[in-house]
Formats: sequence, structure tokens, C-alpha cells
Amino acid sequence: MQKGNVLAINEGVLTLKKRGEDSPPIGEELPMELTATITAIMAIMSFGFLAAVILGMI
Repeated sequence: MQKGNVLAINEGVLTLKKRGEDSPPIGEELPMELTATITAIMAIMSFGFLAAVILGMI
């Protein structure tokens, strides 16, 4: 038996989807190529920002 600060959730799994289970998603899904391109660009920009911060400390 555990004692102390224990958080118990009894409601079950909480989801954001409150509408019908078989309803279509809002909007359209992006193509995989576009998503991969955006992810790559964001990763390069994040790495560049991190490099600039580290070089600024020197």
C-alpha cells in the first residue's frame, strides 16, 4: 500500500475527440513529402539557432 502524494485517475482515458467516433477529421491531411520537408527545415533552423547560441557563449 502506497502512502503520500498519489494521484489516481479513475475517469479512464481522456481524449480531445468528443464528436462521433467515425466523423472525418477537420481539414485535409498534409502530404508526407510536405511534412518531411517542413520537419527537415525546422530541424536545420533549430540546429542553426543552437549553434549560434553556443558560439555566442565563446
